[in-house]
Amino acid sequence: MAEPCPFHQLVDGEAVDAAATVDVIDPATGRSVAQAAVADAAEVDRAVAAALATFPAWAARSADERGALPHRLADAIDAHAEEIARLVCREQSKPLTEAEGDIGAALAYLRYFAEWRPERDILRDDDEAFVEIVRRPLGVGPGLEPGADGLDQHVALSPRSRPAAASSPGWARSSAATGSSRSPVSRS
Repeated sequence: MAEPCPFHQLVDGEAVDAAATVDVIDPATGRSVAQAAVADAAEVDRAVAAALATFPAWAARSADERGALPHRLADAIDAHAEEIARLVCREQSKPLTEAEGDIGAALAYLRYFAEWRPERDILRDDDEAFVEIVRRPLGVGPGLEPGADGLDQHVALSPRSRPAAASSPGWARSSAATGSSRSPVSRS
């Protein structure tokens, strides 16, 4: 018998129950081992609206302030890497070394984007004109995850957008262990 869904979606900074759940199947046994949250269209709309409402404050943060958040997530994943690797093995029937590799790749992605800073692109600098490309956050971007394999594939950050995400069937407990229910998210 599957465990009840202990994971909530984070929408506008609030933990909420999902509109639906989906069985998490252990591929080795074919048995349901847990329930995972799945967002519906209304939950996705609420998450996007919350992300849009908080975007001006996100855009006003410095690159260093925005970069601190993926570092915090990487630190949390790293602190629980062994536990998460074992969950990935159970949900995907992967060898432990492959699951550990997925976690390592996710950490590398998070730390890369945490440190990424826009470079100055000066297109023209002469007596007649100064033209510079300025990169800044543009808006809310979707983070729809298809429920494939590999924790590294579930880390999708852009320094130019405010994340809003939605869940899809096929995801299991390792995302919840990292604090991501693959459901709508808003405030950081």
